[in-house]
Order: sequence, then C-alpha cells, then structure tokens
Amino acid sequence: MSAVMTKGATLVNLHDFVHERFGPDGFARLCAALPEQAVKMVGSPNATEWYPFADYEQVLRACGEVLFEGAHEKLDQFGAYNLQKSIRGVYKIIVRVLSPETLIQKSARLWSTFLTESRLEVERLDKNRLRLTVTGLAPTHAVWCHGLRGSFLGSLQACGVDEAAVVHDACVLGGAPACTFLASWR
Repeated sequence: MSAVMTKGATLVNLHDFVHERFGPDGFARLCAALPEQAVKMVGSPNATEWYPFADYEQVLRACGEVLFEGAHEKLDQFGAYNLQKSIRGVYKIIVRVLSPETLIQKSARLWSTFLTESRLEVERLDKNRLRLTVTGLAPTHAVWCHGLRGSFLGSLQACGVDEAAVVHDACVLGGAPACTFLASWR
C-alpha cells in the first residue's frame, strides 16, 4: 500500500481555523510544538498539493494538545469548520435543499479527491440514519476520527436538519477493521 496522502485544501482550512479561533499567538504556540517539516506544511499550505497523511495527523494531534489542552475530542470543531469552508458559493444554496443522505453519498464519491488510498462507504439504515465506514486508512491517534466526526456532523447541519448526531461507534484504534460512524437526524 502506498503512503496515504491528503489534499492541501484541508490544510488551508486548518491554517485558517487556527488563526480565526486562536489568533496569531495560538498559531505560534502550535508551530512551536511541531517539527520543522510540519511547520512548513501548515504555515503556507498549497490547496492543490498532496501532503503525507501522517504529517497532517501530527499537526492535528498538536492542535489537540496545544490549542485544546489535550481535549482532542474538540477537534470535531475543526471538522465542521473544514466542511463549511469546503462548501462555497452557489453550493451553499444547493446543499440546503439536498437530503443528508444525498450529500453524504456525493461526498463519498468525492472522497478520493481529498484523501488517497481509502474509501468512504455509506449504508442506509433507515430514513434518517446512515452508517459511514472508512476503509483503507489506519490513523495512529483519535484526533483524525474526531475531526472526521465533526465533518460528518457539519454535513448534516449544512442540510438544515434538526437533531443531527454522529456517533463514532467502531475504530481501528480499538481493533475494529474500519472506523464506522452512525449518523442520524430528524
């Protein structure tokens, strides 16, 4: 298997998230906790380039440690932010009329444009519940799972549904064959 790569657009959004939420001082604290290679990557990312997933995960982990004081689950805030920033212009209007299932199905088809060597599979459980399964990816820390949970939750919220919830019910870090998430809404 090749090294997993992530698209720079996600890093651009992470850069902006840190600056907007924590200011220049927060960004400086984050950079101080990172090796030089990661500082270069997050300091001026190119949206169209590919970066090693392991390096991206290292930056996420430092965000959790430094900016959220070890509360890594708060990285779901970045996931939701990343999703919102990725939906621009006329797409913001279109997304509001899509069902959550349609939006997430379309996201699954676009998955490889943001992350290599892995897949997002969507299974409809009933009218307002989906099982989302990520295969081919082995994160080394739960920070990535928290960010992805936030992205899924942000997808539901972008559709304007009520009572959106996403539960990370199985994780490769706990020995599961894949990370799975249960998404529900009213």
